[in-house]
Amino acid sequence: MKKSISINEIKAKLYAAELRITQQRILIYKELFLNKKHPKAEDIYTNLKQRITGLSLATVYKTLDVFVKSGLAQKIKAMDDSVHYDADMSTHNHLICTKSNSIMDIYDKEINHCIESYLETHPIPNFNVRNIQVQFIGEKI
Repeated sequence: MKKSISINEIKAKLYAAELRITQQRILIYKELFLNKKHPKAEDIYTNLKQRITGLSLATVYKTLDVFVKSGLAQKIKAMDDSVHYDADMSTHNHLICTKSNSIMDIYDKEINHCIESYLETHPIPNFNVRNIQVQFIGEKI
């Protein structure tokens, strides 16, 4: 995933998702995109509340939900049941640490390829798999 994103790139993403382009959405998306630690809505709110006059936590939650529904972000549930967000929509999986409750990305196409190959020979009855996301749960050593 890219390490930076321009305002014009964010506007293009919002436009492509048929979302209204607002200053709040631009800044919330940029904060989410640049934060590789899979932030919670509260983290984004804390980081932006000084820069966006009148920003509320409810607005951040609603905006993140709009991003998820539009395919611009995904939700990840941590071990403590808190909801974290990820703007990286490329194929990747997650490592979830039970000690720190942190979430890290793992990019290994072979993991998903193995599962896809398995599903070709062992289809799940009455179920159409559209996407594969693996969460590895353990402790960082």
